Amino acid sequence: MKKILVDINQDINLLVDQIKRFDDDDSVKSILVLSCAQIKHSTDILDPCLKSLKKAVVGGVFPEVVFEGNRFDDKAIVVGLTFEMLSFSLKNLDQKSEEEIEQIIVTEFESCSENGNAVFLFMDCLCRNKQPVFDSLYNILGTEVNYIGAGAGSLTFENFQCLFSNEGMLENAVVIGSGTTRLNVGVAHGWESISKAFKVTESDNNQLKTLDWKPAMEVYQEVIEGHARETMDFDNFLNCVKSYPFGISKMDDEMIVRDPFKSENKNVFALDNVEQGSFVKILYGNMDLLLEGATKARSHALSKTVDDADTEIMIIDCISRVLFMGDAFEQELQILDPDKKAFGALTLGEIANNGDSYLEVFNKTAVVGAING
Repeated sequence: MKKILVDINQDINLLVDQIKRFDDDDSVKSILVLSCAQIKHSTDILDPCLKSLKKAVVGGVFPEVVFEGNRFDDKAIVVGLTFEMLSFSLKNLDQKSEEEIEQIIVTEFESCSENGNAVFLFMDCLCRNKQPVFDSLYNILGTEVNYIGAGAGSLTFENFQCLFSNEGMLENAVVIGSGTTRLNVGVAHGWESISKAFKVTESDNNQLKTLDWKPAMEVYQEVIEGHARETMDFDNFLNCVKSYPFGISKMDDEMIVRDPFKSENKNVFALDNVEQGSFVKILYGNMDLLLEGATKARSHALSKTVDDADTEIMIIDCISRVLFMGDAFEQELQILDPDKKAFGALTLGEIANNGDSYLEVFNKTAVVGAING
């Protein structure tokens, strides 16, 4: 595997040139690109390059990337993978039915003689129609496949073309790459509950409307202010809630964390789906437990690794963990990448399957992938 850090702040064409070099490199079989959001107005430069590639390309745009122990908000990472990928995209995702999504995925995987055992999945974080993608992949590929990926976008939560594909830069889409390589994944968060379980009595995809039949924002605010022991200004919503995500209760597994990002009309919007009828708790971040979660994620990813010398570490960590932890995030990065050799991104949703469990999109969670070429 070859990985290069590119200074996109200097010149976006440097990214184009590096992608082309890997496309011409016989030792590179497919390409992964993780970029900061500075490129979001450069579609006209990137599209001709991406559409001309002979090799499969997947990837996304994120608030920050991480490379060999450091964080960057003005760089891109281009990875030359040593295995070939079947890659495809589902465009206009929010306009597709569950049946259409499943049929596209079935057709794409049937066209390949080998499905592969590692799936790289990148999705526009603002898509509402995410769950059918996960359901279809799980139904078709089951637990024999390991997954790693992320929600792409920026902290401005604006719509833009945030996914790399062979069809160019895409928005409202998902890009999937499947290859035959050894991939082990570790997932953990470390958030702890500070409330009872509330039933989601009314929701619409990622919009929580009522909890225990009360307006969701009223319940949420009451719990937060009770825990903080102060009245808070929720006009600055992200600042108030960065320490208080939701946790969806799951049987025999860690809670799935959901990250609220805005409130309207007493409704609370999370980055990802919260199913009506599920039960949620309000969580809080204890720094020691969060760092313990990072340790757990790395340890689990490496526990089944065969050859450390041939293993590359990919980090998918939530940007809101950075916002909450501040300078202490450097400790988390040291835990996730003690050897300063890893690459990855700080994201808006972390996509993985935790061991043999169901494929999920997580929030405020650390995901580590150990990749053996």
